[in-house]
Amino acid sequence: MNILINQSRGKKMSIQQMKPIMTFNVISDLHVTGWENKFNKHFEEALKDLNEVNPQAKALCIVGDMTESGRDENYERFQAILDAYPHPETYMVLGNHDVRWLEGGYEEAYNCFMKHTRMPHVYYDKWICGYHFIFLSTEEALKDEGRITKEQLTWLKDKLDEGADSKPVFVFLHQSLVETSAGSYEVDGYAHSGHPDGILEDRELRNILSEYPRVLFFTGHTHAVVDHPQTVIKKEGIYYINTASVAYTLQSDGYGEDNGSQGLCIDVYEDEIIIKGRDFMKKTWPMTWGIDLNEGIVLSK
Repeated sequence: MNILINQSRGKKMSIQQMKPIMTFNVISDLHVTGWENKFNKHFEEALKDLNEVNPQAKALCIVGDMTESGRDENYERFQAILDAYPHPETYMVLGNHDVRWLEGGYEEAYNCFMKHTRMPHVYYDKWICGYHFIFLSTEEALKDEGRITKEQLTWLKDKLDEGADSKPVFVFLHQSLVETSAGSYEVDGYAHSGHPDGILEDRELRNILSEYPRVLFFTGHTHAVVDHPQTVIKKEGIYYINTASVAYTLQSDGYGEDNGSQGLCIDVYEDEIIIKGRDFMKKTWPMTWGIDLNEGIVLSK
């Protein structure tokens, strides 16, 4: 598979010719349950496939909905599958399925997440190979939407200031902002027709992110296929990236096939990022994008 990027500068490079500074994997929407089903099997296959195609990955970032309902038995099965296969250091955030429908509300969801994932908090940051990774989570047990508190927004601003240099910053949150990456548009039913989705503090979050021109914002939730040409877009100065779904994918505006299992492999270079959409069931790369950080453009192949 070849991809040409930086076409505006006449620079030609192929994936085979380049050695990234670092590489990492991003998946979301696993929906693991306490009993055997295809969602659990898809997670197993994804882990095996990622280890084969990207064994040098420095991180596995899971963008929410690790579980179907956030209960102990779901997390126990999730952790058992994760532990059964080789994988890099793993980082997780809360999705709406991880917090809704619990009798104990958000407190129970928080406690289960902290106990089973051993993350430092529901929002936190990590420096990996000299690059800043920032992980955000909802702080309210809503059905589909997410709540980002003022405290978390202030913390995010402070953390972004820490990494305000020429390097990209990778930010992760389960819910997409409205009309950003694939699956979050009116044609998809996102945040329209009485079906609320997204983040209640959508505008506040956009305003903060837009101050930092090299933010790559990864979101899941929509299950939209990586085949979609708007899986990676630039809007309001932010690079928005849809992470598809391991459990099952959904068509978006006629693109792709339902019930697939997909995710992303990310290669990081000095001034470029290559984002490779991976189909774990078909063992193919349906779509690849190049982000030229100097020119501020997104190119697809």
